[in-house]
Amino acid sequence: MSNNTKSGLHWIVVGSLWLTLTACSSTSHLFVKKTELDALDQCLATQKSQQEIFTQQQAKLEETINMLSESLEEQKKLAAIPPPPPPPVERPRPIVCPKLPPRPVQATNVNDTAFQDKQVVGEKEQVFLNDLGISILARIDTGATTASMDARNIQTFERNGEEWVRFTVYHPMTREPIEVERKRVRRVHIVQSGAEEPERRPVVEMRITLGKITQNAQFTLADRSNLEQPMLIGRNVLRDVMLVDVSRSEIVPPVRPEKAPEPAPKAQDTPKAEEKPKAASEPQAKPQPQPQNQPQNQPEPQPEPQADQ
Repeated sequence: MSNNTKSGLHWIVVGSLWLTLTACSSTSHLFVKKTELDALDQCLATQKSQQEIFTQQQAKLEETINMLSESLEEQKKLAAIPPPPPPPVERPRPIVCPKLPPRPVQATNVNDTAFQDKQVVGEKEQVFLNDLGISILARIDTGATTASMDARNIQTFERNGEEWVRFTVYHPMTREPIEVERKRVRRVHIVQSGAEEPERRPVVEMRITLGKITQNAQFTLADRSNLEQPMLIGRNVLRDVMLVDVSRSEIVPPVRPEKAPEPAPKAQDTPKAEEKPKAASEPQAKPQPQPQNQPQNQPEPQPEPQADQ
């Protein structure tokens, strides 16, 4: 090696050492703090973890997109398949019920039978007096407790120690007076509107027929000349045997006598208030000898064809 070459290498080595020493003596590289280096390392680690999280999220998103794409493809394939034909509809068979034999009609209640046996009457009806053989137009009044009839010349007298009543009834057609004697059953007190004291009226028993019902009924005696109907039928006659239809009137066929009544006034003229003969008074006191008498609640006493004979 020549001397020139050796000197060149020497200067090169010296220059390198100088540059090295110059670089080490620079203040910008010698005074970097360790805390700053740690902070830089921590920032790099944080960025690295965030980068990993972002990478994971991006992988999950790609996986979700792939699943949605597969599901969409399956739906398209299913939509391309034609639907199956609907199953045939089976119509229900008609149910045919066997015909049952008709049941016999039976009364389910005791009151049903009793209802069929009752007589239906209207607002006004013809009432037949069996003992006198006459029919009198009566007003049906469910508000009245006791029936009442028109009587004139009312007199009380004693017979065989009992109190009797003698009164006059007028024939509804001929206006002929008929004198009647009956045993007094009781007395009632009637309070008239505007009267200061109650009126005492005698009550007698008469046998009557209204439709298919024949019964003994109690009547109060009073002067009814100022009223439209000479007789009033109350609850004592209607109870348990009759039904009232106030929308109609005279719906019951009238009862006609088979023969003319006996001359009752002449047979009753002889006994007076204090007379004791019984032969003349007994026929008037007992209503049974008359031909029209029938037991109570018996069907129609006499059919109408016989009355026309």
